[in-house]
Amino acid sequence: MASDDLDRVEVDRLVVELAHPLKPPVPKAKSAFATLAADAAAPGPAPVTPASAVAPGRSWTTAHVLMPATRTVRRKRFAFALPAVHFQKLRRIALQKIRATQWSTVSVRIFVGLGVLLCAAMPFWPYAHAWSWGLLLYLCAVEVVVVTGIWGAKLTWDAELPAAHTVAVGTVIWGLGLLVWEAAPRIAYA
Repeated sequence: MASDDLDRVEVDRLVVELAHPLKPPVPKAKSAFATLAADAAAPGPAPVTPASAVAPGRSWTTAHVLMPATRTVRRKRFAFALPAVHFQKLRRIALQKIRATQWSTVSVRIFVGLGVLLCAAMPFWPYAHAWSWGLLLYLCAVEVVVVTGIWGAKLTWDAELPAAHTVAVGTVIWGLGLLVWEAAPRIAYA
C-alpha cells in the first residue's frame, strides 16, 4: 500500500471544522437605502496575505491555498433603492395635490373629456345618415356635441382652467364642422 503524505491530525481537525462551521453574525434589519449607503461608505475587502491566513496556534496547510476564504464582506444587493425613494416623494406630492384639488375642477375636466370622446366617436356613426330619420338622429347627436362643448367652455371659464377651456372650444368647433359637413351639400343641392 502506498503511503500518503497526509497528516492524520490535520485531516481530523479539518473534518471537525467542516462539520461545525462558524456561524456568521446576524445582521440587523436595515432599509434598502441604509444598506446601500453603508456598502458605499465601507472600504473594499482587505487583501488576504499569507500572514493573515495563518491563525495563531495552527499549522499552515494547503487547505488555505485550495479553498478560498469565507466571505466576510456582504455583497452589494442589486436594487433600485435610490429611485424608489424619489418615487415615494413623488407619490407623497401627488397625494397632497389630490387632497388639495377641488372636486369641482375634476368634474369639469371629466365633463370636457367625455365631450372629446363623443367628438371622436361621431365620425364612426354606425347608422345611415343620408336622409330622413337617420339624418335627423345624426344631426341631433352633432348638436349634443356642440352643446357639450359650449357647456364645457362655460364651466372651464368659471373654473379658470385654460387648457380644458381650449379643448372645450375645440369641441364646439369640431361639432360645427360636422354640421357644416352634413348641411353644405344639401344646401348646395337645393
